[in-house]
Amino acid sequence: MEISCTECGKQHNIPDTAIDNKKIFFYCNSCGHKIIVDNRKNFVKQPGSRKELPVIADILSGIPLAFNFNSILLSCVYAILFLMTALLFSIIFGKNLQNLIKNPVPLIISGVIFFGIFYFLFLILLYYISKIAYFRMLNPGYKRLDWNFINFDVKEDSVVLFTIYIFSLVIFSVLTLPVIYLSKGGVIYTGILFPVFYIIAFIVTFSLIFINYIPAIIASKSQYISDSFSEIISFFRTEFLNIPVYTIIINILSAIVYAIVNFFITLPLVFTGGILLILLGGDSKTALMGFFSRIAAKYTGAADQFPAVSSDVTLGAIFIIIFLLVFFVFLWSLMISISQTLYTKAVFIMQKNPEHSINRNIYLAALIVIVILLGIFSSVVLKISGITAITDFLK
Repeated sequence: MEISCTECGKQHNIPDTAIDNKKIFFYCNSCGHKIIVDNRKNFVKQPGSRKELPVIADILSGIPLAFNFNSILLSCVYAILFLMTALLFSIIFGKNLQNLIKNPVPLIISGVIFFGIFYFLFLILLYYISKIAYFRMLNPGYKRLDWNFINFDVKEDSVVLFTIYIFSLVIFSVLTLPVIYLSKGGVIYTGILFPVFYIIAFIVTFSLIFINYIPAIIASKSQYISDSFSEIISFFRTEFLNIPVYTIIINILSAIVYAIVNFFITLPLVFTGGILLILLGGDSKTALMGFFSRIAAKYTGAADQFPAVSSDVTLGAIFIIIFLLVFFVFLWSLMISISQTLYTKAVFIMQKNPEHSINRNIYLAALIVIVILLGIFSSVVLKISGITAITDFLK
């Protein structure tokens, strides 16, 4: 097959067997442009009619996709890595806690670096969960994941995520550092640029609330880096009315599903813990409570106030702690998988049915109800505040 470079037009001869039912990429030997060829028969989706376009109610079909072993496993690995690194930091800095209180700069810098690295890794985690969800949505008949599909664009997409992350971090640092180092001049600087700070704070708040959409948008298509930025901007510009509604629904659905799963998983844990606590003898209970009390008091320097704990009690308590950590890591991982999969499903629906995935009449009616409820709530708060202010004045 002859394939032309979209940048310079150079013809490339590719064997048919190399692209038969495959998705490949290669670089033009003339200009170095990356050329993507998607010849997969099983992945080609025929565009549906208007009646077949997805709507917001279809987001419910995303719930079963969240219970995916690979997504939960990736989340567990991230959580364990985070906890182990946090424990290492606490051990290193815990020994010099008194000195760090007097000079907190090393602690602040280390904390910023730590959370900065893991926040970016968290974005990568969300990206992979979205990729897995897309694969399962587009290929319901495939029981096993095609990791070539999952990792096909990971380099370019990681660059996009990293650029967004670094750009926001640099902008924030450039704007805020003068406030710290200008002494009294920082007041003038803050006063002049206060509107800019407000805009930046608005953007940061917006980004934190809707951050789950960005990895899902990037993971939705195979495209060049510049096209990914354009896709993100176009998506938010097109769906800016629908995104808040999807966000509310996703959070409600996530909370409901997570609460149901958490109830059925946690109930046996509570039951087991209660029974074992009852079966333990009085001395064992006292020793176990003494162990946890010593752990809690260790960083305050009051651990010596509690009696020493025998090695068998310590070993048993450590096993209990390890199990509880694994248990809560699993629950946290499941929560992340549920949430991000629903965000991915929402992006899929909005991209397939731009602007019209939510009925405008229903949207308008819901908006009117929300405005009325907010008005009533604001009136009640103002009245209570007014009454409180008058009462305090009379006193």
